[in-house]
Amino acid sequence: MGVVKWFEMKIFALNNLEPMDDLTFRKLLTNISDEKRERIKKFAKLDDAKMVLLADVLIRSVIASELKVSSKTIEFNSNKYGKPFLKGNSRLHFNVSHSRDWIVCVIDNESVGIDIEKIRPIGFDLFEQFFSVEEYNTLIAKNPEKWQLFFFDLWTLKESYIKAVGKGFSIPLKSVTINFLKKGEITVKLDNKLTNWAIKQYDLDPDYKTSVCGTNKAFPDNVMIKKLKYIC
Repeated sequence: MGVVKWFEMKIFALNNLEPMDDLTFRKLLTNISDEKRERIKKFAKLDDAKMVLLADVLIRSVIASELKVSSKTIEFNSNKYGKPFLKGNSRLHFNVSHSRDWIVCVIDNESVGIDIEKIRPIGFDLFEQFFSVEEYNTLIAKNPEKWQLFFFDLWTLKESYIKAVGKGFSIPLKSVTINFLKKGEITVKLDNKLTNWAIKQYDLDPDYKTSVCGTNKAFPDNVMIKKLKYIC
């Protein structure tokens, strides 16, 4: 008998550029935990506070919709490596990421990870610092004009894998190797051994790279865009 899939993998995104007035900000603060609320209040920059708040509110909204519960009743905890999980429910797995203009999250009935990064100039020294020898050799064989894009391809793919596994940077990024195969398939190797993790990229925004990793290949075709007014 096959494994019952309680939740289908779904990916959501919220644009951080949507305007938010003070009333909405204060209202959203009431929907999160006391601990997170106090943390947000300590941010010196309003933009940072808004980003963390929206990330929490977005995943609460998604989980509440899936479980048919109030977002205020949702409680989070984290493992010893810092990966968050849903307290009192081991069937639904989730992960969240944010970068500048975007907040993204993924849910599934198996462990998942997601990462989004704004494409920006980076130093060449980072290539050898974070990439495996195989990845580094693939990189330098490319036209230098493509190095920056390839860096963020690899970075987000590796990060999504690290986050899905849930052991944080106890897994060195250099020990993870991403391979791009024909027909768009992407594989992940750990210490040069092929893993069973599936991984995919999404074209959410041309100025960003977005990657998702899970234990199955049942990825949705698209990212669903959420509007702020529907998660308040």
